[in-house]
Amino acid sequence: PLACNDGCDGFIEDGCVDAWWADDFEAGMPLSPEWVTGGDAEWFVSATNPHGGMWNAESGDIGDSQNTSLEVTVDFVMDGSVTFWRRTSTELNFDTLRFFVDDVQQGLWSGGAGWNMQNFLIDAGVHTLRWTYGKDGSNSVGFDAVWIDDVETFGGVLP
Repeated sequence: PLACNDGCDGFIEDGCVDAWWADDFEAGMPLSPEWVTGGDAEWFVSATNPHGGMWNAESGDIGDSQNTSLEVTVDFVMDGSVTFWRRTSTELNFDTLRFFVDDVQQGLWSGGAGWNMQNFLIDAGVHTLRWTYGKDGSNSVGFDAVWIDDVETFGGVLP
């Protein structure tokens, strides 16, 4: 029979694999190379009120009718999940943090919210996880920014 050593999170056909990837942004600046940032301004590693430790990822400084995105591609070698913490300081219902898996929106948040944990199930396969912050055409509220921290995948590894 197949057996897994301590710390193993899943089976592959011919043995055991440690299928787990995470980033808590504690490496500090700049973002680790697996992250891709885009849009009108780049996300960056920030010390602004992180969830855990000293660092988190903060949305780029954007103006009205602009957006900024942060993404990572993960190979889920089995059905798994992604967990992350998110925080918003935005105009309620208009300036939004959105989370996508392969361009399919999974969550949307806005307003002045403290740290909240999110968890999403993900099927096996290679998937792109993307966080976007977008502003409408007017008004600025709070810090006008969003943050993510302590991103963990279970069943997923970097390709």
